[in-house]
Amino acid sequence: MAAKCIVWEWQENSMLWLPYSAQLSQFLEDNFAKNLHDKHLNLGAVEPSMACYDINFGLMIQTRKDTGTVRGVRRTVCAHDSPFARGFSWTWEGDYGDWISYDVTTACDLEKACDLQHSMLDLSSCAIGLPNIVDFRKMEQINKNTGFRRKVLRKSDPHPYPKDTKRSPSKSMPKSPGGHSASKAPASNVSPSKQESPKSGKASNVKETSESDKKSKAKKLKVSKSGVLQKFCKTSSNPPDEECAICIEKLSKVSGFCQTASSTLPKVKQLTKCNHCFHEECLLELLKNSKGGCIQCPTCKTIHGHKIGTQPDGSMTVHSTSHSLPGYPDCGMITIRYDFRPGIQGPEHPHPGNRYHTSGFPRTCYLPDNQKGQKVLRLLREAWSRRLIFTIATSVTTGLEDTVVWNEIHHKTDAFTNHSGHGYPDPKYLDNVLAELASQGVEDDGT
Repeated sequence: MAAKCIVWEWQENSMLWLPYSAQLSQFLEDNFAKNLHDKHLNLGAVEPSMACYDINFGLMIQTRKDTGTVRGVRRTVCAHDSPFARGFSWTWEGDYGDWISYDVTTACDLEKACDLQHSMLDLSSCAIGLPNIVDFRKMEQINKNTGFRRKVLRKSDPHPYPKDTKRSPSKSMPKSPGGHSASKAPASNVSPSKQESPKSGKASNVKETSESDKKSKAKKLKVSKSGVLQKFCKTSSNPPDEECAICIEKLSKVSGFCQTASSTLPKVKQLTKCNHCFHEECLLELLKNSKGGCIQCPTCKTIHGHKIGTQPDGSMTVHSTSHSLPGYPDCGMITIRYDFRPGIQGPEHPHPGNRYHTSGFPRTCYLPDNQKGQKVLRLLREAWSRRLIFTIATSVTTGLEDTVVWNEIHHKTDAFTNHSGHGYPDPKYLDNVLAELASQGVEDDGT
């Protein structure tokens, strides 16, 4: 009979813990036994790709040195019949051919079902409650909501997990630490060894622009931006006695962006939708960074025109099923699937010419198939066409720069549980997301 073993884990989110590799667990266990509670232990000593991660045993945290991202770590005792004690690991196939570890609890459930020669295991009935079924005959995982399939692999580990020879007092793994949806591949649901470090290096085929070209483009830009002002503003002949919210100068004085002294009165424009006033020069400066011929009021954030975002090329697919979401028992369910692939950033992105990453795609989201849910879907389609749902920025989950991330329009990525706050039931969600869409200028026509 195999002895109990030690598995070191890192905290993927507030509810879920994922295992380090056997080699890293052995490294952590060896150093933990030395009581190095005040030292920072670098994981690159074992796996060079992990050199950006430090472990602090005193605080039981992992810190990513280049981004400062902090995650919890813990030491777990696994039973003699667990896959880790036997020298095996259970993984599922990611979107790019990588193999991602199941959490410890789910891996043990899979090992037990395999021992009993079950043909299938419904993970939603297990401790973690994943909405997936594992078919052991085909070695596939099937998402119960979408039918999406991924390969599953039980593989032999070349390095064994450390044995619990000292009968450690550490707690056994919790029976219900929370859940995640492996079929959705959340943005950070990749083991630390798979996390990429920020990369740089611009494309080498960028053409130089001559001074005459720059002046010509600047002139055309000013003409087009003036057209936007003409469309959404009117001249204020009697501006209020207050400061311009853009340059913080009095409206009666020259704009802070005016390059030359002038004895004439400054031009003041009033936005037609919200009636707030600004210097004309300030609005032109504001429009330099806007896209799609719209103005967003700096004071009240009201959008005049159609706001266009910086979302890269991707796909949005939608289908309906008869399943009912918690809180919506009398209707079916709308499933939305977003997908992106890595590419090169354009001129509207943070680092033009650099590559951008797409961690955790495809992402699957859910709406109730009722009147209000269909309204939200209609507006989400409009937001997608205006490139507003995603953007390129630094991921708050993984710490990666130049990554496709959500853009302040919240989605529900868990269908049948709300342990993480990203699922159902949530009676306020549909109204909240309608308000978020409106703040981006995407509003219904009243139907």
